[in-house]
Amino acid sequence: MSPRFFAPVLFVCLTVWFVPVVAWAHGAFHERMAQLTATIEHSPGDARAHFELAELFGRHGDWALALGAADSADERQPHAFPTDLVRGEAHLALGRPAVARGALDRFLATRPGHARALVLRARSLALIDGPAAALGDYRAALQTAATPEPDHVREAAEALVASGQRDEALRVLRRALALLGPDPALLQQTLDLEIAAGLIDDAFTRIAVLEVGAPRREPWMARRAQVLTAARRTGEARAAWIDLLRHFEALPNLERGRPALLAYAAAARTALATLESVSITP
Repeated sequence: MSPRFFAPVLFVCLTVWFVPVVAWAHGAFHERMAQLTATIEHSPGDARAHFELAELFGRHGDWALALGAADSADERQPHAFPTDLVRGEAHLALGRPAVARGALDRFLATRPGHARALVLRARSLALIDGPAAALGDYRAALQTAATPEPDHVREAAEALVASGQRDEALRVLRRALALLGPDPALLQQTLDLEIAAGLIDDAFTRIAVLEVGAPRREPWMARRAQVLTAARRTGEARAAWIDLLRHFEALPNLERGRPALLAYAAAARTALATLESVSITP
């Protein structure tokens, strides 16, 4: 992945990350906001209530309000709460990575091992100077976290690939899978890197795990056959395509009529015809 490609990918990640979380029940949000508002009305100098309101606004994606509440907390009790973490996340969400970095620098100066802050600063640095600039913070975040977040691992691996560090990216992903278990997104990312590195047998291990956890086998049966075909393992590829076609033909009639499954069957027939023509070419 080139640095040019990494930037839009990171932007998409940030957009998804900072969209107000649907799972956060609006009833719970408004109930908690009412409680904090009542506390502040009764005790305007309660800095903790202002800070908790800033965090609440942040979880809801109300970044301007989060910044205002963070300022209010600091005005009442300076340096008592991690308001710069709120500011860093808010400014990053609002498209101000340089400002976010400043806030996160201040926060990390006193809490250097905070994994989430390191990831936020890594995102800021990637947007400012490109993915290579973010690698130090991504590495530190993964080393610091007892159990790293799968999304953080994926981001770090993407930054490593974009910076030309494919071997390290693969090591990071494999360590995470050993620690976190078969996360589907991590498995697919690892699979892609193993295929690109020519580690075909390792890739088949990933495909087998993904197939077991998938709602349908066919996509992974096809992927295995495609990988074998690309690797010029002709005999194994032919067997894999035949296996997919036989699986399709054994399905109930209604299932066989599904467009996606018909497409897999057509791909298998085309691949088998191509392999047959290759095998008889003098």
